[in-house]
Order: sequence, then structure tokens, then C-alpha cells
Amino acid sequence: MNVQLSGLLGILLGIVVLVGIFSLLRGRLVNEPVDAPQLQMANDSPCMADGLKALAASGKPITYGQLGDLKKQCGEDGE
Repeated sequence: MNVQLSGLLGILLGIVVLVGIFSLLRGRLVNEPVDAPQLQMANDSPCMADGLKALAASGKPITYGQLGDLKKQCGEDGE
């Protein structure tokens, strides 16, 4: 019984750690501003260039979530 209980606790702890990691990654992708080199690499097609100009016109930093949405609209792989 002890071995089964410790195995179950190990699995639960692993799940909690994974949930924590994924929530941190999601927060970064959705809410954090994209750095300048990442924006320069993303500016590789006319669609992306136009979309980035439109997002930059708002005066607010472009976030990873916005960049991902723009890549989907332009038919590029979302990261």
C-alpha cells in the first residue's frame, strides 16, 4: 500500500508541476511584450509587415498573443 501511495503522490506532483509550467508559458505567450529581435524576425512577409504596422499604430507594445494571432491570420506557423 505504501508503494502505491508514493507512486500516486509522485504522479500528482508531476501533474501539478506540468500545470504550473504550462500556465507560466501561457502567460508569457499571451501577455508579455515581444522583444525587438523577435518582431524583426516575424516581419518577413507583406501580410506580417502590414499587420505589425497596424498593431504598432495603437502605441501599445505588441504581445506574444497578438503576434500569434497575426501569424495565424497570415497563414504562418504560430509559435
